[in-house]
Amino acid sequence: MELPREKAIEYIKAAKLSSDNHSFLNALTVYVYRTAFGLKAANVNEAVLQNVLAANPVHERDSDNLPECPWKCLVGHWKLTDASGNDAEVVWKPVGGDSFLGLWKGDSGEATEVVGWRSDTKELVATGYGPNGEYWEVVFTTVTETMIRGRLVHRTPDGAIKLGIWQVTKTNDNEAPTLFVGTRNGEHVTEKGSFQRVK
Repeated sequence: MELPREKAIEYIKAAKLSSDNHSFLNALTVYVYRTAFGLKAANVNEAVLQNVLAANPVHERDSDNLPECPWKCLVGHWKLTDASGNDAEVVWKPVGGDSFLGLWKGDSGEATEVVGWRSDTKELVATGYGPNGEYWEVVFTTVTETMIRGRLVHRTPDGAIKLGIWQVTKTNDNEAPTLFVGTRNGEHVTEKGSFQRVK
């Protein structure tokens, strides 16, 4: 199947707007690029492509009317205590635009996090990497001045996989309780914690 270049661009935009299945969408993007330029492509049929496009309609960016992030990052030095009593400290610093760099330090070592605002989709995204294969990504789809909530994927330093919904609520300038509801290695868990300002 050969796709017109304009149609391929539509599929690419749709793929970028979805985060339900990263590996499939990455493969889809490669596919449409290759077909658009007349290269041999993988076996992804038109019906699959149309379903992805229908589920992720393309909304053009209005560059003159992009909202600022309503949530103001917890800039400064904070301590996070979770339900198991594990403590970690983080310093978040603004690094330009609606983006922030978080430098974490805990019992397992140091980690680095980047937090950024997607102005067209109104999502706040946090991605981090730490020791022993640790990584995490949170796509906050609910973003207000006092609360963020979204999908979390986290591989912990001890190899556990956490999947679920993570929420952070600012109660004042010095405290922000957290709530995670999801699974850890397939077992259902509910975990409460809290960010406390250090300085």
